[in-house]
Amino acid sequence: MVASKKGKNTSSKKKTTTAENKLSQVIMEFVEPLSERIDDIVITKRIIEFGILIWNLLFLPIEERAEQKNSIMKSFSIIEDDQDDYGFNEIYDYLIFRKDTLYKNDRRFVVNYKIDDREDNSNVSVGYHLVN
Repeated sequence: MVASKKGKNTSSKKKTTTAENKLSQVIMEFVEPLSERIDDIVITKRIIEFGILIWNLLFLPIEERAEQKNSIMKSFSIIEDDQDDYGFNEIYDYLIFRKDTLYKNDRRFVVNYKIDDREDNSNVSVGYHLVN
């Protein structure tokens, strides 16, 4: 399952909402609003990784999600001393909203992934497990 991010004009793409489509493509669409204007390969890769993490986080009960938030922030080195210098909370909440509204019925849990970076695109391969 491979999806690519090429170029910057992706607004004409139809949004994926069903589990019949490749999860790699769904993940790229999921993070697209954050990644579409980014020209830095390293940042794009981090956005994809962060999106996958949030995607999987939503399979946890709500109480556990809150507990995991600080751990996520630390693992991505986003904040220090309880400051939200990069708008982490807004991005976090935005991705949760996107998953809950656009992909609510997609029950695929990402078990592994690989991001291959090239000059002008990122290819994502995703392995998943279907959660009941």
